Amino acid sequence: MDGVPTAGFLWREWEKARLAETSGDCRWDGCEDCGACIHPPGNDLAPPCAEIAAEGALEGRSGPEGDSGAPPERTTEEPRARNPTYRYLACFAVTGRGRFLGHLDRVEAFRRAVRRAGGHLALSQGMRPKALLSLALPLGVGIEGLEELCEFELVEEPEGDFEARLARALPGHIQLRGLTRCEKGPRLGTRVVAAAYQVTFTASRQGGEGEGADAGPSGQGETPVDLEETLTDGVRRLVEASEWMVEDVHGGRTRSIELRQYLQTLSVSRSLDGDREGGFLLAFRAAVSPVGTARPELVLRALGQATGLSLKAVAVSRTHIHLK
Repeated sequence: MDGVPTAGFLWREWEKARLAETSGDCRWDGCEDCGACIHPPGNDLAPPCAEIAAEGALEGRSGPEGDSGAPPERTTEEPRARNPTYRYLACFAVTGRGRFLGHLDRVEAFRRAVRRAGGHLALSQGMRPKALLSLALPLGVGIEGLEELCEFELVEEPEGDFEARLARALPGHIQLRGLTRCEKGPRLGTRVVAAAYQVTFTASRQGGEGEGADAGPSGQGETPVDLEETLTDGVRRLVEASEWMVEDVHGGRTRSIELRQYLQTLSVSRSLDGDREGGFLLAFRAAVSPVGTARPELVLRALGQATGLSLKAVAVSRTHIHLK
């Protein structure tokens, strides 16, 4: 049967395991004659160049099943240098139902789209190679992303219309905004320094329910102008504070987070959405560090503490990812 490891190969691997011996990577060290590849040996995700494939076919294929089972001889030569790759940076937007997709599912959607568009993703080295494709920053479930970033590497330069084919291959809730070829350097994830968000929310006085509930968003006859002044004063308090502690409940655990260390800019204004009367817009930029960042729900909670208002998020979007 083609496409599956042969019994002879499995027996050789068992014998090598007893002797604590390892098998090399067939992409760089030659074919092990496992039987999984249709002749000539190859790798669909990261196809080796013709020279390596031919060399592996000559050196590695030991003969038909049932032979002596001796593995190919190993030499003491230096490991083969990795083939050059082509790195690309894609800018895209996540809207609609796509905002409910998890981070790993979005990575998988991009990986499949690249393959459907005709791109051959390069693989990492090591015992468990993975496709060299990553997103700049995980996007929280329920949050739209207006300028998200994805970095990936290909083993061969794609044809000229690759950007158009990639845009068509992506799901409808992911819109490709641009694709650029970038030089080798630090990985995308290590270059992220900050992220900008916008939160559309409504505000009301805490406990403002009762007879005056229909008089305005506050429930006590207060106008949106009065609420905006209160929110502006709360933003000023947050900006001028040297620290601001908020409680974060995650996985059944409660921890205190010093939020002020992450906030770089913060502002509030009336929402431009005419269909949402009494709505406000909170815009902020938060630093991203190895120890954490300021999530939108925590910033809105801190603003509620500073104003004494009850704030409810209606829509959240990440507008930009800042790189160094």
